Amino acid sequence: MPSQHETTITNELVNILRNMRHKWEVETAVHAFIKGHSELDALVIERGREPIGIEAKFDTVTNAKNLIKQAETRLFHELEAEYYTSEKTLNNVMAILYPDRFKTMSGQNINPQLREANDLQYKLVSTLGDTVGHFPKDGWAIGTVADIANALHVGAIPNSQLEQAAEEMELSVNRAAHLLENAITEHRAMGTKIEAILHQEVFAKDETDEEEKLNLQTLRMAALIITDAFVFQSSLAGKEEIEMTSVRSLHQLLPTIDYADVIADWSTILKVNYRPIFEDARELVKALATDDRLVKHVLKLLCAAAKDLVDTRIAQIHELAGIVFQKLITDRKYVKANYTLPESAVLLSTLVMPELPKGKLPKVADFACGTGALLNGVYQRILSLYEQSGGNGKDIHQRMLEKNIGGVDIMPNATHLTAAALASTYAGVKIGGTQIVTAPYGVTDNGSYTIGSLELLDDIKLFDTEAEQIGGEENTVVKLQQTFPHGDMDIVIQNPPFTRPGSDSNTDVPKSTFQGSDRPKEDQKLMQAALKSKNTSVTDGTNGFVSAFIELADKKLRDGGTMGFILPLTVLRSPTTQELRDMWANEYHNVVVITMAQAKAEDCTFSADTTMAECIVVATKGIAENTGRGKFVCLADKPHSPLESVEIANQINRSNKIRKLAGATRV
Repeated sequence: MPSQHETTITNELVNILRNMRHKWEVETAVHAFIKGHSELDALVIERGREPIGIEAKFDTVTNAKNLIKQAETRLFHELEAEYYTSEKTLNNVMAILYPDRFKTMSGQNINPQLREANDLQYKLVSTLGDTVGHFPKDGWAIGTVADIANALHVGAIPNSQLEQAAEEMELSVNRAAHLLENAITEHRAMGTKIEAILHQEVFAKDETDEEEKLNLQTLRMAALIITDAFVFQSSLAGKEEIEMTSVRSLHQLLPTIDYADVIADWSTILKVNYRPIFEDARELVKALATDDRLVKHVLKLLCAAAKDLVDTRIAQIHELAGIVFQKLITDRKYVKANYTLPESAVLLSTLVMPELPKGKLPKVADFACGTGALLNGVYQRILSLYEQSGGNGKDIHQRMLEKNIGGVDIMPNATHLTAAALASTYAGVKIGGTQIVTAPYGVTDNGSYTIGSLELLDDIKLFDTEAEQIGGEENTVVKLQQTFPHGDMDIVIQNPPFTRPGSDSNTDVPKSTFQGSDRPKEDQKLMQAALKSKNTSVTDGTNGFVSAFIELADKKLRDGGTMGFILPLTVLRSPTTQELRDMWANEYHNVVVITMAQAKAEDCTFSADTTMAECIVVATKGIAENTGRGKFVCLADKPHSPLESVEIANQINRSNKIRKLAGATRV
């Protein structure tokens, strides 16, 4: 049989890849550069992400060395205009080695054999500033065409641009916050209106001298919400199919932005949908209008910041807003919303969702969702896997947001931004009621005490807890327990609030459950009593919220559902969490525990803004063959990129190395 050429195999590979992500354009034998005649074996293009070249050879020692050198020579060259989507130069090349057996394979067998192969080798060769980096650094990653598709998708994220844009956006938000601060000193009513809109204090008493000061974090929040609305407006402006023909682009608003135009545009948008993004933003702009000079200056500053962000052509703009939002969240001294590092979100999402369940779309929940980093991570993973199976993510977007993705938080602006981040994936798709809910927290109008999502430890009952459900057209009051019945979820993924010293690098003040900067100690005690009254079996108040949120996940998961948590490392050895470990050992299977081997606790974290060592625990509910045993992984360091996170998760998911869990009654 005649030997096959690499080009033949690559053409078949490209035919498979084309159907694995709806937004991809994949070309073969591409002359992509303005200067020179170097031809890429293939080029993968997606709007808003960096293009990635593909170079491929058969697997020999000589070919492997030459392939890496060849990939390196393709970097830094300027692309023809039709090929650059976020950068003008090629910064990434995927090098692929085909197994030797493909040389003598008949043409009709190449495509099906490529689809079945699990020993394809690949390495991403990328620019790192003025140098070149490889991933993996040593050796090659080994996997399937789907793994290569994931690596192409994740590797195309323009990380350096995201970081730069985040810094610039944060600078604009801070400048706007200081403008607001100065204006409120003269127009106190403006601050009062902002307080009412955001449910966060603007006027705060200093703990030492009781002098009233303005809360800059709340003002930053206001500025960020307005900026996020401008960014979203850019993706809606002028679209006839969603009744947005009269909505102006940011370019049309600038440079002489008019307050009335902004209000008119956002009112038009709100008549159609998108309430989580625009309702609070519009009310904030109305509040700023108390000062004629201020409103124009602030709107121009924030609209220009949004336009600069849009002009970078970064597709993940709302993920960026979420990252900045996490830095600015209020009341961090006590109600700690642990910001999950993007790499950690990808790692945990890939671990809990190695593949889509057959025949259905999964139901996912985070009962301490913050601004949605983990929910969005799992959702992007679901969309990626769905498209790899030949579907179009846009077709399932509305159903996923309305029926299958649940998020609960006690902060209204957190749930609003979670809904906004999820909706932004397909900005043109209208959304009805979501499963994103703001849970009541603290004393209620009737004098009782509610404890946020931990009210869900109780199943459906006669007097259900009322909560605000975020919707595209309107927010509605729903029954919390009816919205999230026991045994309904396929995945519960969480980075729950920690209450131990060291969980927040901003303070050394020890925390206890339900402690808050403006909450009386008596209220705190009554909320702790409310938790004790719940129907629990492994919740132990002495370890803070950790055991309560894990028990909540256990109650909400169906049999065969998976929980994934970022937790304090002490959960693996503390006497107060022994019952949790026993539950994982005797009632769960496919248990994975991940730690890090670093000397300093702050280097062993999967979250930002914490000096506590952390671990990841993943476990599937129900007794199975490997109940009582688990995979224990100790990383040398935290993942440095989303791509590294995916590859680590792939290796863990495929590993068969397990050992007995302490406390297991069966092995």
